[in-house]
Amino acid sequence: MTAPGRRRGTVAPGRRGTLRTYRDVIGLTKPWLPVLSFLGRLPTATVQFGSVLLVARTSGSLAAAGLTGGALALGQAACGPLVGRLADRHGQRTVVHVLSLADAAAIAALVAGALAGAGGPLLAAMGAGAGATVPLVGPPARARLVALARRSGSPDATMGTGLSFESTLDEISFVLGPALVGLASVLAHPACALGAAALLVGVCGTGFALHPTAAATRRAAGPRPGRAATGPHPAGGPLPARTDRACPGACTRCAPRRPIRGRCSGPARPTSRRSPGGWGRRTRRGSCTPRWG
Repeated sequence: MTAPGRRRGTVAPGRRGTLRTYRDVIGLTKPWLPVLSFLGRLPTATVQFGSVLLVARTSGSLAAAGLTGGALALGQAACGPLVGRLADRHGQRTVVHVLSLADAAAIAALVAGALAGAGGPLLAAMGAGAGATVPLVGPPARARLVALARRSGSPDATMGTGLSFESTLDEISFVLGPALVGLASVLAHPACALGAAALLVGVCGTGFALHPTAAATRRAAGPRPGRAATGPHPAGGPLPARTDRACPGACTRCAPRRPIRGRCSGPARPTSRRSPGGWGRRTRRGSCTPRWG
């Protein structure tokens, strides 16, 4: 039954708004970017379980299989923050492209070593290399989506819908990946699943890295974090030096550039108190004596 006052076959207003929001998200990313990002992140969910099944099948040792899978997970966990740092500093295009090709080669080497009967320590080292070179397509895809939404001036609803869409792709990949590995192991061999994973990360990871939307996350030129900026102050005049002395008017002039710890409060009457720096100067209670953060 249809609701009163609504014709048969019409779309509810809330559903129409949701569909329009998803259409806006696809308009930001272009249709091929979600496909490439999903297929590029699928090997991340398959290679760990696939490596355990592959080594257990070829060597007959569960200990060697567990050691290889654990080394792969440790390599990914240890190098994941470094991969994100490199992508922020040098751009997604170069970092994801290089790591996609390196990870495809590392997975192929792991498959070849397992089929050739390599020992457990060598397989563990190969697994660690395969985990360390995972391009981690999911986080760059979310960062790219946020950059695209901000550049186009999209509303918060579009950005939120896009991030929920990306999270859904992550969950689907981590649920579907092990199931595909298990199915391939039953029907054929675990090496087939890892070979497909190497092909996916090499082709789709490269396609994601070279997609035109990668330019949206390119960092603007500016001083590196932790270094003093040079040049004129946005409010006019040179930047003040880093100091603990009183800075008259610092709350309005310097707050946009550096955080200030401290507050301005109390009656404006002169008092004689010793400053934290031990200078013994007379200060005015209520004046701003910031400490640069």
